[in-house]
Amino acid sequence: MPLFVCDVCHAIENTACGHYWSRGMDFGSGPTDSRALCSECMPYSEVMKVGGKWHGEFEKTIATTEIIREMGESNFVYVGNIPGVKAKNACCDYHGAKKSTNQTQSQKKLLLTLTCKCGKSFKARKTSICKVCGETVEYEAS
Repeated sequence: MPLFVCDVCHAIENTACGHYWSRGMDFGSGPTDSRALCSECMPYSEVMKVGGKWHGEFEKTIATTEIIREMGESNFVYVGNIPGVKAKNACCDYHGAKKSTNQTQSQKKLLLTLTCKCGKSFKARKTSICKVCGETVEYEAS
């Protein structure tokens, strides 16, 4: 299974154990979160009966550039803001198919311009994490 880095605590997590593929989905437990969260940082879900504590399937390791390189950058689908490393493209390498031009253009239409309190503007969906200051930024309709 592919790995990712938690946006909150920077733990290395398996996509099958944490809140990566299900980002933005509503499981009936309140507001959803578009951040990549490990099992410990994701809020507890009554529906799924998970979240709020480390799963214990493997030892919790905090990501650094060196550890990600040692484990192999190609094993990660997301590395957050860890400098000097790059994750593989989850939509191409992991699924084994390239995105069509139509999918890419329709996905671009879904992106909004968000502006953080620190002044950084970037394209994202309704909620994202500012890579400059780490704040959660939500879209506010004018």
